[in-house]
Amino acid sequence: MNANTTEFVSEKQLATRLGIARGTLRKWRHYGRGPTFVRMGGSIRYAESAIRTWLAQNEKNPGAAA
Repeated sequence: MNANTTEFVSEKQLATRLGIARGTLRKWRHYGRGPTFVRMGGSIRYAESAIRTWLAQNEKNPGAAA
């Protein structure tokens, strides 16, 4: 893969990876939560880079004060 290529995963693939229901991803999209996504034809796709960014932004340190 070169630097200009973006890899995408489907809604089903991301739900499986995160261990959540596809409906949860749909709710997150509705409420503006979760990783950013794109519509490709009639399908929702998530860029690997957007997933990594979202996960990093949502990391929690259990020892830190909230």
